[in-house]
Amino acid sequence: MRSDVLNKSSGNYGKFDFVSYSKDIAFASGKWQDLVRNGVLTSLDVNDATVDAGITLVKNYEYVSAWDSNAATALTLPSAEEGVMIAWVQEAQADEASALVATCASGDTYEPYQHVKFGTGLPAQMDSSVATDSVLTITCSATNTGWGIGSYILWYCKNDGEWLVKVSGISLGTGATSTMAFS
Repeated sequence: MRSDVLNKSSGNYGKFDFVSYSKDIAFASGKWQDLVRNGVLTSLDVNDATVDAGITLVKNYEYVSAWDSNAATALTLPSAEEGVMIAWVQEAQADEASALVATCASGDTYEPYQHVKFGTGLPAQMDSSVATDSVLTITCSATNTGWGIGSYILWYCKNDGEWLVKVSGISLGTGATSTMAFS
């Protein structure tokens, strides 16, 4: 085989230039950062005071959060429309005993049968969604939290009115004392 043909094909897995497919891959893999670099998602740093006051999230944004869980926060998701993705990533240690409550827009829900977990995977640190769930609550703790620097949540809508969610918690200490639940 000619080397020019070999070189042309080597290491090339194709170009994913259709945004929905690239979001599918990003959600499935938990690797959304290329979407930010390519301008598909807009990155926004949010400080602790802004997060404490509560935020209505915007479609196709990555939020880099300095929330330290010194006060409870309410995140309101936008309308679940096919193709919308939102990333929330912690850049501060959430090591006080408060909750992050992510609520769907009116009439929207989390897709059923999703399993989320973090920390050590104790029963209080995992849950599965049912068809009527519209709230995801992560309650941090002052010690051994399951929601440390680098933790993230991805929300992705494949079907209008329903959110897929992926959670990855980075433990501080044992990670054995925080909780997570759908409602």
